[in-house]
Amino acid sequence: MHFSGSFLKAVSLTAILLPFSICSPATELVAKRQPTCKDVVIPISVSAKTITLAPTTTYLQAVNLVTNTVSALVELLFGTLVQRTYNIAGTYCEPANYVASRTNTIQFLIHGATVNARYYWSGDGPIGAGFDGTSYSWIDYASQQGYPTFAMDRIGSGLSTHPDPILVVQIPTQAQIAHGLITLMKSGASPFPRAFKKVIVVGHSMGSVITQSLSVSYPQDAEAVILTGYSRYIVNIVAGIFTTAVLLPADISLPSEYADLPVGYLVPNSFSGILYLFWYDPHANGTYYDPAFASSDYGKRQCITVGEGATAAVAAATSAMTGNVLVVTGEQDTLFCGQEALPINGPGQCVGGSLNYLAGTGSLYPQADYSYFSVPNAGHLWQYHFAAQEGFAYVHNWLASRGY
Repeated sequence: MHFSGSFLKAVSLTAILLPFSICSPATELVAKRQPTCKDVVIPISVSAKTITLAPTTTYLQAVNLVTNTVSALVELLFGTLVQRTYNIAGTYCEPANYVASRTNTIQFLIHGATVNARYYWSGDGPIGAGFDGTSYSWIDYASQQGYPTFAMDRIGSGLSTHPDPILVVQIPTQAQIAHGLITLMKSGASPFPRAFKKVIVVGHSMGSVITQSLSVSYPQDAEAVILTGYSRYIVNIVAGIFTTAVLLPADISLPSEYADLPVGYLVPNSFSGILYLFWYDPHANGTYYDPAFASSDYGKRQCITVGEGATAAVAAATSAMTGNVLVVTGEQDTLFCGQEALPINGPGQCVGGSLNYLAGTGSLYPQADYSYFSVPNAGHLWQYHFAAQEGFAYVHNWLASRGY
């Protein structure tokens, strides 16, 4: 198992509580408190039916495997049963502010592909030390509202186990791991400090695909689901992502960090392609995001696996979930609201148009309370655009309106 050097340097036990003097005069400015966090590693036993995909030894074989989604879906009916225990790394945080009604409600955060694993949720760095401090940190925002959080590293990312990228690291396996973690959260088993009565699962991009798959297989697991950087229209973009991001084997692309990973682990090799897929700024002058942030984030990129790419479309199925569902996607998200993820087709259009992507995604949740919000002037990584705080506020106001 191999981990990104930059990730290893950044991970640390974060337990920060700034001092506060009760004798300070009322006019004195008091520093904002931070969440109290700890890094954990949790063994999770998995029994998941995965798609039986042919092994690949070359990049071209990997591309053909991922793009042949239709046959992969058929093979799911006759798949391989994966039964094994994997180590899942993550960060659990108690909130900075105590809100009695939220003490037993936890936000479970599942990151997307190629981003900096769990640090996606804290502004691309450790808690309280992301890009521009906490400006882009979901965890810090949730903490101020009184929510405990748990941000995981998915298998194949960060400090979690890196198993076979074709036969194991697939959407069904990831969903089963999420189910196992929720079981621990609701029972109060270690490392969680108490039994949580309500679980809010929040995904981004591939993390949303996993969350949607979870809600199909286990519709009672989560009381609420928040899918960010998502719509149901994913099937047609897989080939475009390969082409635009120039996904190549990680061991060849970044040998200093991923030399011992097999060919099925892939990383982007085109910064311009990632700018098109993940970010939105038609003027290319930093109007809607900080170019320095985009560059920094690209330098911390991690992997997507062949197995994840080939099984991503499996999750877009109807769920029997009856709870609360919110989709929050950047208005110009190219990945989930665009045309085949190709630059020639321009930016995405999540609201309006012939498909009305976000409204149409509600068909996946016919029995749930479904809502959606399109973050203005933002692309796929809307949490990293200047509109991030607007998106965070909308999500948490929505949660409050639903009694969370």
